[in-house]
Amino acid sequence: MFHQRLKSARIRANLSQSQLAQIIGVSRDLYNKYERTSTRPSYETLIKIARALETPVDELLSGLQLPVPALGPDEEELLSLYRSLNTALRQEALIYLRQLIQRSKVDALLERLDSTGKAVAHGGSTAAVTLDKDQQALIREILQNLDDK
Repeated sequence: MFHQRLKSARIRANLSQSQLAQIIGVSRDLYNKYERTSTRPSYETLIKIARALETPVDELLSGLQLPVPALGPDEEELLSLYRSLNTALRQEALIYLRQLIQRSKVDALLERLDSTGKAVAHGGSTAAVTLDKDQQALIREILQNLDDK
């Protein structure tokens, strides 16, 4: 049952009902109902609970534990570093990672440009988009600005 899985996950996380209620932004009385009755949290609250308990929503709802792929050494280091940050710095780290991903996409596009400014699609065919030298320079300037941040 959901309420039993919820209580077990909370105990594993070493949190009291009051602590978890405060983290997810509900009263202790309401949270108590989640563990003791058939009262179910809203979808948004369920997600907050799962994040606070570091437990997948699927596991809370169904009891099924999905296999988690093993992390490589670099991934473990990234996760460890991320977890050592406070909330504000975690948000900054996420913003920076998203910027890196965008830059990677632009870099990939630039790599596919041939000398005439035409984007070369996979397999060597030319895409319909042609960039003139000014457009190519603008893309390079944008990339440079990303590097400076």
